[in-house]
Amino acid sequence: MESKKVGLGAKACRHQSAARVGSASGVLFQGLIVQAGMKSDIVHESLAGGQVRMGLVRSGASTNQFNNMGGIIMIPSLFIAHGSPLLAVEQNEYTQFLGRLGRTLPRPQAVIVFSAHWVAGIQHVSDIDRYDTMYDFGGFPDALYQIRYPAKGDAKIAKQIETLLMDNDVPFVVETRRGLDHGAWIVLRLLFPEADIPVIAMSVNPDYPPEQQYVIGKSLQSLRQQDVLIIGSGGTVHNLRAVEWQETATNPWALEFDKWLADHLALWDLASLYRYDQLAPNASRAVPHQGAEHFVPIFYALGAADEARRAQLLHRSYRYGNLSHSVWQFG
Repeated sequence: MESKKVGLGAKACRHQSAARVGSASGVLFQGLIVQAGMKSDIVHESLAGGQVRMGLVRSGASTNQFNNMGGIIMIPSLFIAHGSPLLAVEQNEYTQFLGRLGRTLPRPQAVIVFSAHWVAGIQHVSDIDRYDTMYDFGGFPDALYQIRYPAKGDAKIAKQIETLLMDNDVPFVVETRRGLDHGAWIVLRLLFPEADIPVIAMSVNPDYPPEQQYVIGKSLQSLRQQDVLIIGSGGTVHNLRAVEWQETATNPWALEFDKWLADHLALWDLASLYRYDQLAPNASRAVPHQGAEHFVPIFYALGAADEARRAQLLHRSYRYGNLSHSVWQFG
């Protein structure tokens, strides 16, 4: 049986002592930012390594705008598509981009990952000394099952997460045995191949309303002052019943959905984003009910940058007709 403990939130735990989160000065992260309320256009923007990727910019925007909370510059949060497990053994445009991104990012003190492949009814927080590598997929080449990503945990950060969740009345369970699923380790291995940065894995709940997912991310945003990188790992368009394995041109319906999403992220239009399933074109194809867990990590990552409310599309490409490889920076 797995070893767990349960937290019930601040109101239910008034008499439980817990260490307050400390703060440390952050480091700069360069990037062009779209601020909430700005009119934005999709343009080509040069990123790390001289490669050209899609980016959201404002005309005349500085390349040195940074998120600032209380005078402390904070590392951004990210939403990263983890695509197919084959990304772990492929060399393509997207894997190369993630490698460059990992080398360009300020080195984080730890990484929190909300993975689409860890679904739980109550928020789960990992407190692990050293993670096993999970192979939660089947029918792929043997090489995939030989990969190890032996990331370590960080007990101090895990305890700070517990405190922040309690302070924000978010019930949670502490998980002490579960390994890293492929939604976490594939992305982390492409960003940080040495597995030398501590990781705290966290679950998602696609049955929560987006507002609650946002609140959970928001409750952790102060950790970014300590150079803790918060990642939501999933996919904006992830419908395995619709993919075209013969590598065709990108389906217009997927492009339309992602364009709607980009427009409303640029405005930080939470009222519309929370109702994406009703308002976005082709939402039921892009985010089918049985695949919503891949979309919702974006709300956790958004909430983690609530104090800044700035969004930047770092990369977007597609495989198999409509499987999106999007990377968003928030904050």
